[in-house]
Amino acid sequence: MCPYPRNGPDAAPASMRALVPTCPEDAKALYSLLRDEMAKHVVGHDATLCDLAVLGVRHLARDLSPRSPLLRALLIGPPGVGKRTAALALARAIGLPWLYLPATATSELNWEGTDVADYLMSLYDQVPGSDYSDDRRALVERAVVIIDDIDQLRLPGRYGSASTRDYEQGRQRSVALLVGDSVIPIKRRRSMSRQWPSRNALVLCCAEFQGLRSAMPGVEDLVDWGVIPELARHLGTSAMLRLSALRSADIVHLLRRLVGEFTDAFRVFGYTLLVSEEAIRYVGEHMPEDGGVQGALALLAATAHGGLARLVQDSAPPGSRYILAPDDIRIPRPRGMWRE
Repeated sequence: MCPYPRNGPDAAPASMRALVPTCPEDAKALYSLLRDEMAKHVVGHDATLCDLAVLGVRHLARDLSPRSPLLRALLIGPPGVGKRTAALALARAIGLPWLYLPATATSELNWEGTDVADYLMSLYDQVPGSDYSDDRRALVERAVVIIDDIDQLRLPGRYGSASTRDYEQGRQRSVALLVGDSVIPIKRRRSMSRQWPSRNALVLCCAEFQGLRSAMPGVEDLVDWGVIPELARHLGTSAMLRLSALRSADIVHLLRRLVGEFTDAFRVFGYTLLVSEEAIRYVGEHMPEDGGVQGALALLAATAHGGLARLVQDSAPPGSRYILAPDDIRIPRPRGMWRE
């Protein structure tokens, strides 16, 4: 297996091919690499990560199976369980150009796909080289596309205005271009344009779909939800991957890995932050179910920043330590429908 390019300004030359398995041993090694990389960021969903790793290997081995069908996956689950995190981790581990597109950010004009093309233009910036290079074009066409918040494209009810319904249909049709088998025109410069085929891309869609009759929605369920048939047909027949709510033990395990993300602010002032194990367990066990890992991290960060402000205000000497303990944490209570 040959090395694969990294995304970003220091991306490798377009002549470098992706990490392509050439034999079963290569495929198994690549599977383990992708699964382990995602496991660094997501816990409690081993089966889903294994399915995503298989999808990643199939995508990189697409040349070995020319008749490979559209590679699509729909990740569903409650908020905060790691759908977007898993998809992003897989895209970065694969190493091909990738695109993150919030479905609600599309504002389709006349349902022609021009707005989606604006997002696709960023894929070319990740691979240096000539616009006429076949290697560069091949890498861009093999991109990983992550579409988030698909469930928020639900059509308005019968009381919605006609213009609003048309607008939502336009946004859904723009997403359908990416999820389906389409050729999207991309205008790069005044005298040059590209044709980007969605068939060659790996497309991962993230959604909540709360309130559906089935935990694994089919085409009919998605249409009932308000998804237009052109989009529901591709989503309902994609690989369905469900992420259930995280257990408190999973949240605690992941918090231990991520808690260092908000300690840098203390170093700027010459202080040290120590997050006690008791505080991590307290947050993991008492955090509301809809808070998830991000909510728990935000709560710890807010508490830590409050302690940092007190150290600065009291002119604490350099080298002072702040120990974040359970008594410092205030778990927010769920808000009811009525004001007290």
